[in-house]
Amino acid sequence: MYYLRRIKPEKWEDKGCLDAVSVSDLATEDNDISVWQINDMNELEEAGLTIAMTNSNLKDVNVVIMEDKRLKELGLEITDQPGESRYAEKNNSHKNISVPTFWEIGYLTEYIHDQLQDEKNFHYFAEEDLKETLYKVAKEGSMNCQFMADKDGSKLRGTLIAVCCEKKDSELRMALERMAPKK
Repeated sequence: MYYLRRIKPEKWEDKGCLDAVSVSDLATEDNDISVWQINDMNELEEAGLTIAMTNSNLKDVNVVIMEDKRLKELGLEITDQPGESRYAEKNNSHKNISVPTFWEIGYLTEYIHDQLQDEKNFHYFAEEDLKETLYKVAKEGSMNCQFMADKDGSKLRGTLIAVCCEKKDSELRMALERMAPKK
């Protein structure tokens, strides 16, 4: 099992192990660090989309990949908390790493720093790839697109309509266009 944490690479690159800038990238609310769980690397692309869809439009996403076993070895507790992604079917894959003291956040920072020394533990999701994944899950029906009918979902609906136009998928495009909020 793996956990993905969105990071800002510029806060980690060329920084020391416990650099304050790196630590600041692990902003916490209630002593919890937000992560997304995947069971294996086959789930990586949809997890990236899930993370990207915590915002109202798709943007590039960078994540560090952490192993469940190593987090447990560090004594870090992982708890369930439903996520707030517009990809609602994946919200149960959201978890928190509890960091009640500087010690825990230090252990986590050291681990992330070590993980970023090997590029296999880091993944970049380009906006264009996220759009492709969005199209794929919408087309397969593994994502309920009804959220796109409201104002908050309109940017993602517009993005998906543009992809449908590129792919000449008039069936999905028309279904999405019928969702447009009434004025």
